[in-house]
Amino acid sequence: MNYYLLLKTHNQTGLNYLCKFSEGVKKSPHKYKGSGKYWKRHIKKHGYDVETKILYQGQSEQELSACAIFWSNVYDVVKNKKFANLIPENGLDGGGVKGRKLSEEHKRKISLYFKGRKHTEETKEKIRLGHLNKKRPDLVIINKSRIWTKEMRNKLSFYAKNRKPIKRKPLSLEVKAKISMSVKQYYYNLDKKIEESMK
Repeated sequence: MNYYLLLKTHNQTGLNYLCKFSEGVKKSPHKYKGSGKYWKRHIKKHGYDVETKILYQGQSEQELSACAIFWSNVYDVVKNKKFANLIPENGLDGGGVKGRKLSEEHKRKISLYFKGRKHTEETKEKIRLGHLNKKRPDLVIINKSRIWTKEMRNKLSFYAKNRKPIKRKPLSLEVKAKISMSVKQYYYNLDKKIEESMK
């Protein structure tokens, strides 16, 4: 499998985006549009008029990662206003690679990163409006035609009363502080770049 490190530049606005690409996910690095939240919002607003420059091409994921970290530091992609990246590109995180399985440790880190996040009231309202008048006819038909026998009800009641609670090891204060700082920095960068794009 070939790995690529791409530098995408929007021809109209000049905004840049550093990202990785793996063959098998999309047809070509030039057709791959990128997966960053801020970058996707930007191209949705201004259209996909983008020039793609290949900074690395090879079959080593380790070399890709080293190259990604190097260019992330050179461009200082998170603090640089000319870049849409909200976190440094390391060539490992982000969009999935076909056939690649995440380790348990990687899954745990992803889980910890997203725990505790809450939608703003504005986001909740957008989600609510988006779901208005949406119906799932398949579920409606199934639920209406389903007959709950006494035996089924007893089984559901038994499992609900006797299921064991999930026990999780409590997080240390140090880990909680790291997660809090990481989440705050992520949303701070996102809000800052959105504000700058609206000026």
